[in-house]
Amino acid sequence: MRLSKNLIYFFGALGGLLFGYDTGVIAGAQIFIQDELQLSNGEIGFVVSCILIGAVVGAVLISPLSDRYGRKKMVILTAFIFFVGALGSALSPDVLTLIISRMFLGVAVGGASALVPMYLAELAPANQRGSLSSLNQLMIMIGMLLAYIANYVWRDSPIGWELMLGFAAVPALILFIGGILLPESPRYLVKVGKQKEAEEILLNIRSKSEAEAEIREIEEQSHIEKGRLKDVFSKWVRPSVIAAFGLAILQQWMGCNTVFYYAPRILMSGGTDATSAIRTQIFLGIFLCHCNRCSSVLNGSI
Repeated sequence: MRLSKNLIYFFGALGGLLFGYDTGVIAGAQIFIQDELQLSNGEIGFVVSCILIGAVVGAVLISPLSDRYGRKKMVILTAFIFFVGALGSALSPDVLTLIISRMFLGVAVGGASALVPMYLAELAPANQRGSLSSLNQLMIMIGMLLAYIANYVWRDSPIGWELMLGFAAVPALILFIGGILLPESPRYLVKVGKQKEAEEILLNIRSKSEAEAEIREIEEQSHIEKGRLKDVFSKWVRPSVIAAFGLAILQQWMGCNTVFYYAPRILMSGGTDATSAIRTQIFLGIFLCHCNRCSSVLNGSI
C-alpha cells in the first residue's frame, strides 16, 4: 500500500500532536487528580513534572536507537509507549502508579520531540525541510488545544481525569497503525546499504530526476566524517554550544511552561471557579495554534 505524500507527513506529525496532548492535558486533570487522590501540593507538582524526567531519557535514547534500528521502527515503538502510558495513567489506582505511568509516557514525549522533526526533514524535499519541520510545532500546539478542550468536556464526569488522560490512547493507536504503513527514511536505508529501497520510496514522493539527485546527495553525505564527542569541547564549536544551551535555558526561564501546566490553578487562585478557569485555557490554546499557523504559513508548510 502506497501512502500519499501528505498522508506520510500527517502520520509523521501525529507524534507532535501526542506530545502536545500528553503534556497539556495535565493542566486541567491535575485539579481533579489532587482532589480524588488527596495529594499534597508537592505530590501533585511531581505528578505534573515527572513526565519531563521520562522525556529526558527518551530524547537521549531516540537518536542512537533510530540510527541502529531505523526511523520507522522507532515511530511504531514511540506510538506503543504513548498508548501504554496513556492507558496506564488513566487506570492508575494510586499516585505511585500514576507517576510511573507518566514517566513511561514521558519517554515517548522525549522521543517524539527528536524523532518527528528528524523523520519529517528526511522525507521532505530539500527546499521544504525547514517549513515541514515547523509543522511539528503546529501539531504540538493543536495537541495542547485538544487537551484543553478535553479538560473542559470531561470536567464534570465522575471519571473525568481518567478520560482526559486516557483519550491520548486514541491518536496513539492511529499513529501505531500509521507507523506500520509509513515508509522508512531514505537516508537510513542508504546508510544501511539499501539504496534501491530508498530510491523506490523517493520515487513515490519525488520526480525521477529529484529522487536520483537526492540519492547521490545522501550517498555523498554518508561518506563525510562524523564529529566526535570531544569536538563539542573544541574552541571553534564553543560559540554554537553556548548559544544552544543558552536558548534551551532561556526557553524555560521565560516561564511559558508555567502557563501551559498551571494556568487553571493560577486563575483559580485569583477567585475563578474551576470550570471558568479550564474554559479560559481553551482560548490560550486557540491563540497558540493561531500564532503557530501564521508561522507555518509564512514558512510555506501550509
